[in-house]
Amino acid sequence: MPLVDQELTSFVSGLQLDTARMQDGMWHDQGSDNFHFGMPVEKGLWVRQFPASHHCEFNTIELYLLVRVDSGHAIREISTMVCNLFTDGSFEEIEVPIFDGDREVAREILRLVASATTVLPAG
Repeated sequence: MPLVDQELTSFVSGLQLDTARMQDGMWHDQGSDNFHFGMPVEKGLWVRQFPASHHCEFNTIELYLLVRVDSGHAIREISTMVCNLFTDGSFEEIEVPIFDGDREVAREILRLVASATTVLPAG
């Protein structure tokens, strides 16, 4: 289960997600045909893998950033996943928070796709 990251959520909460900037092939719209296999499939969820700042011996670790938005593309919640990748391509989620160095990388990734315009909550 992805872990909600309160620090990252508060960093971008209410900002508008610029989906045009997310069409670089790194982001996956989990509510479309471009979904990332193995991640939750739902409308309003965007997923991106990002590099880990630390190397773990004998394990390949992948980190994922999950961004939930409302119908107007306002960012509502940021979650992260830490996964142990196996040689057959499968992975196992490790339910731990990301390191502070990884949070800085995630913050920079979010800065690139969140517009400075604050939007009102939908509904």
